[in-house]
Amino acid sequence: MTTTPATRTTPTKGKRTPRMGRLTPLPRLTKLQALDYGKLLTAITRTAGTVPCQSPDNGDQWISEDRAEAIAAAAKCRACPVLEQCNLYATTHTEASGVWGGKTPNQRRRKPKAVAS
Repeated sequence: MTTTPATRTTPTKGKRTPRMGRLTPLPRLTKLQALDYGKLLTAITRTAGTVPCQSPDNGDQWISEDRAEAIAAAAKCRACPVLEQCNLYATTHTEASGVWGGKTPNQRRRKPKAVAS
């Protein structure tokens, strides 16, 4: 029996997606979250394959729970053409896992430092 590697796919209500050999239910999306995710996917589509997390060679790094793999994936995001949109989506909708917008879950949870005036 072969297992399908985890992939980022469009979240849809009630569907299940393969992840590391088992089925993991996707969370339900609000209408606003689904709209914003759609905008992000449109931006990704327009880049014609230059988005690192969409490369079949990189697979599980973006959803790995291993800190070193997540940091390596976040570093690959620096040159991504949809970095800002991805980060905005993740922070607006409080994505709890995976690398989004060049940030690991821990980095997204940190509060920004106050700027001294």
